[in-house]
Amino acid sequence: MTEMSHTPTADSIKQKIDAFLQIEPADQIRLLREAADQAERGEDELSLLERACRLSFSDYEAADALLRRAPDSGNYRYLHQAVLALLWTNRPVPASESDIRRMFYGKLAQYLPGAEQIKYSCVRSAIPDGMICWNGREMPVEIKKDAFDLKAIRQLQRYMDVYDCEHGIAVAPKLTCRLPANMTFVEVRVDRARRGSGPAA
Repeated sequence: MTEMSHTPTADSIKQKIDAFLQIEPADQIRLLREAADQAERGEDELSLLERACRLSFSDYEAADALLRRAPDSGNYRYLHQAVLALLWTNRPVPASESDIRRMFYGKLAQYLPGAEQIKYSCVRSAIPDGMICWNGREMPVEIKKDAFDLKAIRQLQRYMDVYDCEHGIAVAPKLTCRLPANMTFVEVRVDRARRGSGPAA
C-alpha cells in the first residue's frame, strides 16, 4: 500500500496545541527539549527511521534503541511498521545446542589437539553428548547452549561415573562456576548469521 501524505490542517494543529497545553509543565519542558535536540541534530522522523533501517543489519541493539526514539507523528505509520518488521527479521538468532555440537566436533582438533570422537556402548539412562579419546583416555562430553553451571557439572560427573571415566569435557559458550580438576572446559561460541542480507548499495 502506498504511504499516504497527511498535510496538517488548522484543526489538527489546534488539537495538538490543546493536547500539549493539557499535560504537566514538566512534561511540556521535556518534550520541548527533545524537539530542540532533534532539530539541533537534524534528526527528523524520516532520518531516524532510515538510520534504524541501516543499523538493523549490523547493530540490532542500536537500531532497536533508535527506533524507540523515533517520533511517531502518524504521517509515516506504514513506514514505522516496515522498519519494525525489518528489525524483527534481522534480530540475532540464538545458537542452539546442535550448533554448539557441530562447531565443537567440526573443530575438535583445534579445541583439543590430538582428540578424536569415538563410538561407545550407550547406557540408556545416561547419554552424554558424545565420547572422545584424548591423551589416551576416553572422556564423556557434556554440551550446553548457554552456560556450563553447577547442574551441568553434576550431570557430567554422573556420565563419568557411569562410563568409568577419570576425566570429562565441558562445552559451552561460557562457564559460570568453578570447574573440578577432573574436567576440562572448552569455550565454543557460535555467531549465527542474521536473516537479513544487508541494505542495497
